[in-house]
Amino acid sequence: MGSIVNWVVGKLKWLLIIAAIGGPVSAFIGWQDVQRVNDVVAKGQEAEATIVSAVRKKGRRSGTSYAVDLAWKDDKGADRTAEEVRVSTALSNRLFRGDRIVVDTVRIKYLADSPGKAGVVLVDDIKEELALDRFMMIGGSIVGLIGLIGCGFIFGLFARLRSKPDESLAGQPRTPMGPPAA
Repeated sequence: MGSIVNWVVGKLKWLLIIAAIGGPVSAFIGWQDVQRVNDVVAKGQEAEATIVSAVRKKGRRSGTSYAVDLAWKDDKGADRTAEEVRVSTALSNRLFRGDRIVVDTVRIKYLADSPGKAGVVLVDDIKEELALDRFMMIGGSIVGLIGLIGCGFIFGLFARLRSKPDESLAGQPRTPMGPPAA
């Protein structure tokens, strides 16, 4: 019974350590993307982009994700592109039917000084993208907090239990450890 408890506690310690590190990392990534989207929305220029191609990735556990490759002309007439711009499931239902692209163009906002997908946001997808990023921020913060509190509890509790003196030997004289007397 004791070995099962030790095994579970050992796994729980690692899970809490991963939560204490991974939660804040997830929250930071979500916060960075919220800042990026807000920056593009506030400072970006709007354009009509052509969907050049699309990618659908099916994960075993994570479901299906979508991305599009876009091409457009900026306000100076120069050709611009962005590859693998994420698309929410809600927008993908309007853009795709099965394996076919049914909409040729999408409205985007882009930053003129930021090449590639980092400076591009799909106008019809802004609310969904911000909602996902905020979920990452809140969820990551909660998971990190649970991990930190759990680590403090588990490591503090078991450290105290291990350092607790054995009470069954109380009142007996201490004898030095050494080789047995002959």
